[in-house]
Amino acid sequence: MKISLQNLGFAYDSQPVLEGITLELGDGEILALVGPNGSGKSTLLRNIAGILRPTRGAIYLDFKEARLPLARLTPRELARLLGAVEQERHVGFDFTVRELVELGRLPHLGRLERLGPKDYDAVQRAMELTHLEEFAHRPISTLSGGERQRAFLAIALAQEPKALLLDEPTAHLDINYQLEIMEIIRERANAGLTVIMALHDLNLAAHYADRMALLHRGRILALGRPEEVLTPERIKEAFGVEVAVARSPLTGAPQVQLIPPVRARQGLPRSQEGEDARG
Repeated sequence: MKISLQNLGFAYDSQPVLEGITLELGDGEILALVGPNGSGKSTLLRNIAGILRPTRGAIYLDFKEARLPLARLTPRELARLLGAVEQERHVGFDFTVRELVELGRLPHLGRLERLGPKDYDAVQRAMELTHLEEFAHRPISTLSGGERQRAFLAIALAQEPKALLLDEPTAHLDINYQLEIMEIIRERANAGLTVIMALHDLNLAAHYADRMALLHRGRILALGRPEEVLTPERIKEAFGVEVAVARSPLTGAPQVQLIPPVRARQGLPRSQEGEDARG
């Protein structure tokens, strides 16, 4: 499913948070939203998810040759098309993992309707994709942070959405769990799922995203392939820090390394910047 944003704007109490956001995503594309805290990443995701209503502009979902204005869709219709995983998720009851993932089927059920064979199949597929089968009967409270994050991702996948919206899916996770989550996301995108995710880790975003949108003060400062967006000049403008950027010898993706303020003031020869980035 394609997602189009046209001159999107949003404000809290007349205070602009997003301004002039225009972009388009294609089927199976991963777009990483990066930028400093307060730049509007989470707010943008919540607008796309239909949780917040833009103050100007429009969002369109292109599906089966039909362009659907997001504002005209009901919450149930949106939940069938968009799966969302927010940064902070709380569970009011100590569900088992399977019971929790089954909640992802609610948008497909009528009032008082029970899960059927198609729903159980979707739940099972979501658990297999997120490698949760062995935890099916364990209470969610007994899982580690990485396992819980996989469970929340499985809820979204059980919805069988056409697009996935993720707010910091790797936050507070160890490196192994970060990679596990990102590999699952990449696999789903390769299968045709459109993904928009907000990430703090520039290097992780550069490795897994097809394109990146660098947000600064509610606007898109740069939009394009990771190597086009992650330049020392743009990172300094957005984050206010000096960095060195080099290519990964393993993947070819750009790698960003901070230059300590003292060394930045002293000035590094260009060749030394490259060596530091590679090291």
